[in-house]
Amino acid sequence: MELQQLSGHALRVRGLYAEYERRFAKEWSGLNTMEGFVGDVGDLMKIIMAKEGLRRMEDIDAKLAHELADCLYSVLVLAAKYNVDLEKEFVATMETLEKGIQAKLRVRGTPVALRDHVEFDRLVMHFSFTFYIVQSFYTAAHEERKTRII
Repeated sequence: MELQQLSGHALRVRGLYAEYERRFAKEWSGLNTMEGFVGDVGDLMKIIMAKEGLRRMEDIDAKLAHELADCLYSVLVLAAKYNVDLEKEFVATMETLEKGIQAKLRVRGTPVALRDHVEFDRLVMHFSFTFYIVQSFYTAAHEERKTRII
């Protein structure tokens, strides 16, 4: 599936949750979705700790796949809610990270072969992107909350 298809599927599921919430509970705001995402990231941390041997857990791989999908769902829903073109922003962020890490890898004017640093690059991109997304959505949710208070 392409990102747009994944996003459409996430929004259809979110729409079903919204209908359920209207009927039986209180509909979730962007802030509630962000709080759920933070909880999912916490769960993901526990699973990663188990993968690294720091915790005991059954069915780690299945739980990891599920939690990553939960996190992606939240990111897609939040991106849609706050009108973030995730594909465009992801590409721009990766280009910025790539240029930055390439500059750091230069030794006496000669680029170090990036293929030798694939794992490091992957981790830097993953954590930088995750931090960027969490920070962006937290800021947007905080601004939304301030607007409601004022």
